[in-house]
Amino acid sequence: MRARDKLADGEEGRCGAFGYARVRMGEIFKHVLTVRNWIEPGTVRAGVVVWGVVLALAVVIGLSTKLDERGNTKSSVTDNYRTAATAWVQTRTMYAEGAGADGWLYPPQGAVLFVPMLGLPRAVGEAVWRGAWVVLMGYAAWRLSRVVNRAVLTPMGEDEAGRWSWLGEGLWRGGVARRQGEQRDGEMAARAGGGGGSDVFFVLSLLLAIACEGSIRNGQTNMPLGAAMVLAFVAAAERRWWAVMGWCVFGLMCKPVMLVAALLVLGMWPMKLWWRLLVGAAVFAVLPFAMHTDWAFVLSECKAGLSKIQQAAAFDGRAFADLRNVVSTLGVQVSLEQFGPVRLLAAGVTAGLCFWAVRRYGTLRGALVGLALASAYAVLFNPRTEGNSYCIAAPAVAAWMAGAMVFGRSAWVKGLLLSICVTFAIGHVFSSVLMGRSGDVFFRPLASGVFFVMVAWEVAAGWVFTAKGTTSPCGVGYAGADQGGG
Repeated sequence: MRARDKLADGEEGRCGAFGYARVRMGEIFKHVLTVRNWIEPGTVRAGVVVWGVVLALAVVIGLSTKLDERGNTKSSVTDNYRTAATAWVQTRTMYAEGAGADGWLYPPQGAVLFVPMLGLPRAVGEAVWRGAWVVLMGYAAWRLSRVVNRAVLTPMGEDEAGRWSWLGEGLWRGGVARRQGEQRDGEMAARAGGGGGSDVFFVLSLLLAIACEGSIRNGQTNMPLGAAMVLAFVAAAERRWWAVMGWCVFGLMCKPVMLVAALLVLGMWPMKLWWRLLVGAAVFAVLPFAMHTDWAFVLSECKAGLSKIQQAAAFDGRAFADLRNVVSTLGVQVSLEQFGPVRLLAAGVTAGLCFWAVRRYGTLRGALVGLALASAYAVLFNPRTEGNSYCIAAPAVAAWMAGAMVFGRSAWVKGLLLSICVTFAIGHVFSSVLMGRSGDVFFRPLASGVFFVMVAWEVAAGWVFTAKGTTSPCGVGYAGADQGGG
């Protein structure tokens, strides 16, 4: 019913425009607070708009990058990539003597990523660098939303992808299986909701875009690393094993922390991936030699890169946004060596949960669990985690939030997941206001730890993208999702 029609006869004359506006605002608030309206299939366009706005902002940030008196970019780390890429092209070492845990901290493969930017004007290169990673993260959000949508419709343990021999699955047939699965999901959605169904792309995109702001501003490779992690597990969910290998190689080029996801997918699907990841490791090792003519120089840079990674991992007195500093903030001082057993124990728990999840819930939900635990572990236990690194874990949190909305989880569950997403975005504000610190080494890792425990609990309880206490997909009407705010 239209707002004017809700006014009683003669009331419009007495209330005038104010009465109409009051009723209209009430309708808007009711629409916004109705969870179902956020996951309607028609919201896909709104998700595209979200990434269009983020891309435009990234381009503007890149074009407006300012230089200080020394010619370095302000509020950005792209100078490290530019310096390393320039040294690579000019056959000079990219690892400064005596720099310790500062300067270029990654293998030579990472510098190769920035080489195409050297041929562009500086401002244009800054814009293209950021814009490319926004597009990649937007694509990752789209692919992840397709997997979440499918988990909504697929009963537990029933995988939608085709089952082939472990030697015979390839990129082309994996794509065919994905399209067949999406067609089947459309038919199931039509039967379940009268052609309605749901789509989580908008919600997932909105939450993820908010968490990526800091990484976009600084020009870090956390965004492409997070996207590579998402796309590797999405490819596993779709049984495209060569694509898993490709995204693992690309993620390792961005940052060595991708090794967490690579080892985890190997442990979850060993027979499918062990030899493919060996091929990927060979490609990763040979890549710098294929990109440079002086092989002796390349070999020396690779050795220096391994040494730099070891130096960067060693404790140098600075506080980073990992779990160890949460404990230190609470007054318990733990050295990096003392924290080592905790890291190993958490790695074993993570691997065990993921191995169990893929066998109990199937490839589809197992891949979602793997993404959640791998990304949370990567930021919690990496001794060099920074505040902006939490965009790596943000896609999994956004996916869990979308699933909670579809399945009508309780308000406190949705509120907790939303709070984690907000903390990933503005944890530094909480730190500044509540603790008087300029950087956040407490709230973001604490939020990520809560998410890790939540996912582990759901794996143990059997609630991974299912209606609580059942093994069925969401079903007709999506119970609970139509209730406003609940």
